[in-house]
Amino acid sequence: MDFTLKSATGAVIRTGTADTFVGFLRQDLADLHGADLRDASLRYASLISADLTGADLTGADLRSASLTSADLTGADLRGADLRGADLTGADLTGAYLTGANFARCSAVIPAGEPDGWTCVGWLNGDLLNVRVGCRNTGYASGVAYWTEKPDRQEVLAALVYVRAVAVLRGWKVD
Repeated sequence: MDFTLKSATGAVIRTGTADTFVGFLRQDLADLHGADLRDASLRYASLISADLTGADLTGADLRSASLTSADLTGADLRGADLRGADLTGADLTGAYLTGANFARCSAVIPAGEPDGWTCVGWLNGDLLNVRVGCRNTGYASGVAYWTEKPDRQEVLAALVYVRAVAVLRGWKVD
């Protein structure tokens, strides 16, 4: 299968097969800000410290990819397969996460879809952050926010779960 990597402006950065595409990413770590990577096969790709802000990774196969310290701010990860990916130090602020599979991801705690909203906790720097739906926050701020919403009891239960797992992993939570 052939892939075309495009920048946010639509300029073609690289074309090729899945093998040459992943090899390119491992070697050069191009600026992928806003890139169109929908359904791309990026399994085992080395994207350490990559700028993926605003990138479209909808449905991408990122299994076992190294996304250590990657900037995924505002990236579209809906339906992406991130099983086993290393997201240590990655920034998921503002990312679209509905349907993404985070099973066995390091530095991410998936907590399902309480009250219909995708919920994950992740280690941002040395502190636990949570994302529920489109809201990013620290743990304590999140609890305060969702406590005021009586129709969000599932979200509060998910936050308790995320915090418990973070504590077991030795993460700073407050």
